[in-house]
Amino acid sequence: MNNDALVTIVIPAFQAAGTIVDAILSVSAQTHPWLEIVVVDDGSTDGTAGIARSLMVREPRLRVISQANGGVAAARNTGIAAANGSLVAFLDADDLWHPWKIELQVERFARGGPTVGAVYTWSTYTDATGRILPGRAFTARFEGDVYAQLLVGNFVNGTHMVRTALLRDVGGYDTDLRGNEDLDLYLRLAERCDFAVVPACLAAYRTRAGSLSHRVWAMRRHHGAVRADARRRHPELPGWLFRWSAGNQLWFLAFRALRSGDWLSAALLAGETLLRDPTFVTREPVRTLPARLARRLLTGRRHATQPGEPFPLSGPPPTVKVRETHDAVERWRQRRVAAVGIVRAGDDPSVPDDLAGSVT
Repeated sequence: MNNDALVTIVIPAFQAAGTIVDAILSVSAQTHPWLEIVVVDDGSTDGTAGIARSLMVREPRLRVISQANGGVAAARNTGIAAANGSLVAFLDADDLWHPWKIELQVERFARGGPTVGAVYTWSTYTDATGRILPGRAFTARFEGDVYAQLLVGNFVNGTHMVRTALLRDVGGYDTDLRGNEDLDLYLRLAERCDFAVVPACLAAYRTRAGSLSHRVWAMRRHHGAVRADARRRHPELPGWLFRWSAGNQLWFLAFRALRSGDWLSAALLAGETLLRDPTFVTREPVRTLPARLARRLLTGRRHATQPGEPFPLSGPPPTVKVRETHDAVERWRQRRVAAVGIVRAGDDPSVPDDLAGSVT
């Protein structure tokens, strides 16, 4: 087989005995036939590697590599080194893909031409059982030069497929990071290539208490390291862009903490958001947040979103309706991205007047 048609799927796995089968089966069900599946067991002690190997009889495209625990970045790098395909995609061992994901991404690469080095898709959130959480989705449409947009906030959310040679050229994942290692990689890729999107919810991001995404203070620290590196590499970018980046991440982490029931961390992170970027108070969702929280307290409604239908593993991708607050955030983000685009083009280094509170 011509390796130009082959896509390598890398699944880093640590203590994933309860979910690894579902993850592998969602890859086996892909409509793109030319795949190799590389599970990298990162020092699990719960039998993850043995469970994965038990599927090799029914899935001959599967390989399992075991290594001492080194973190998800190290496991992904092992998969990159072992890849035979011209493209690599990554699936966490507790997440799921729609069957069309790889096929549609490969088609998007073909349409984009050689300047496109990474293709991402939309994604949705599910609970631990794989049921969709309504209103929570990543539905960005950024394409081309996306470096500044990525600094404002990570919109790829782990759905990326990347040219293998490019991944190796940029050095893969930074193993010193134990949070935001994806964003760091995306930024280094965006320095070298265009990004493209498949606008369909083709990935399901499973939320679980105790996952790294809920360790908000570690995420905050590592995001700071990524920002510092980006600022060192790109001194030409305005300081207010990095301040926006910090504020957006802090607000995101505040809601992570809130959803996991850590009210103190949520309050501290929200307060730090406004100290870093006072213009956050002008955002519609922020202005209305106190009233919405008060209604929840008075009515006894829980903050948690009630799950909907299971993420589909056949048929068309799910249609995810986002909240009005999501739309307001996207409008806010588009305005900021437009300002960043003006600056990157070198036409006008000034910041819009109504966002002036973000100037460093």
